[in-house]
Amino acid sequence: MRKMKGKPMATKELVDYAIEFLRYRRTLIFSFVLFFLLGYLIAFLMPKYYRAEVVILPPQPELKTGFSEMALPLSGFIGLNFFDQETNRYLAILNSRTLREALIKKMNLMEVYDVKYLDEALEQLNENTEIEIDNEGTIRIKVLDRQPQRAAKLANLYVRYLDSLYTKIVVEKARFDRIYLARQLQKTKAELDSIENTMKRFQEIYGIISLPEQIEATLKAYADLLGQKIAQEIQLQVMSKSRQPTHPDIVALKSSIQAIQERLNTINQAERATESILLPLENLPALSKQYADLYREVETRNKVYAILLAEYERAKIEEAKTTPRVQILDPAVPPRKRAKPKRILTAAVVATSSTLILSLFLLLSVHLQFIREINPERHRKLTVLLDRLILPSGIFKKKRGS
Repeated sequence: MRKMKGKPMATKELVDYAIEFLRYRRTLIFSFVLFFLLGYLIAFLMPKYYRAEVVILPPQPELKTGFSEMALPLSGFIGLNFFDQETNRYLAILNSRTLREALIKKMNLMEVYDVKYLDEALEQLNENTEIEIDNEGTIRIKVLDRQPQRAAKLANLYVRYLDSLYTKIVVEKARFDRIYLARQLQKTKAELDSIENTMKRFQEIYGIISLPEQIEATLKAYADLLGQKIAQEIQLQVMSKSRQPTHPDIVALKSSIQAIQERLNTINQAERATESILLPLENLPALSKQYADLYREVETRNKVYAILLAEYERAKIEEAKTTPRVQILDPAVPPRKRAKPKRILTAAVVATSSTLILSLFLLLSVHLQFIREINPERHRKLTVLLDRLILPSGIFKKKRGS
């Protein structure tokens, strides 16, 4: 340490610290190499983990039938939300406790992870599982394990249990829909039979067997719209059983029903007659209007019955379907290359962090040496304090009497 002439130096400049610190450069280089080798050895001795990955396609929409086919105002809106809704359902199932407990029991993971409680095994499995969604919508399930074969089997089991639970949910919903639609079909059929009988008696009494072509076109258009409205109202009742009132599909369905009602009101308004080939129903003669009302009811119930029947058959098919619903793009295979530890990275982190800590100690040592030159009494107090903190203070002070 260089001596200062005249009065003791009150402070030290940054360059003084740099010059003194550079005396330890060989020590730091040697320490970095030593710690790097030590870190590499630690990483080499750490247990190896392998990552297996399975890729599944996003949920695919079913063919449009029944409600989906007639709900034209909704088709585009639902199409935009379908993938998000069903993908979120996939993710909810994949992250569910039910699925992961089944995995733990199937693969005996409590013994594999060497834990006593199920919650500990769940926590470990959660740490070893990663689920991602690509820009294309595909879902990647990645599983870490110490054995590559077990990692691949776990990843594939995720998909198998996902398919099983998803199918159970869809089948239960289809069963509920089938039961509900069966009651609606029975009710609509009874109403249709009653109206047809009333219309038949009316024809027999008044001898009316047909309507002018323009009136018939008006009634068919009106019946078609009314049939859609009734069917969508039934669809709304079905959806309301499993979705919140603020769900996008519920909101869109209500808007569609309102739009159809406005169109029905337009057909009934006399002032719009000149703007369309359809005749306003209010302008029909009394007897013809009575028959037209019956004709419209028959056409409407026929339309509703056809829609309900198609949807009922679809629900029956959905309930009985046994084919896999989750489509695998790339099944998991046992990985050959370990996922962790990254030996070079681990060694670099250990060497860098250890060398930085050593550098701090050396800087502190340099600082203490400067304090010793400037203020020996303060240096003595700091040395005592470091001794009491059980720090290796020997590196901060020279031998007494030196």
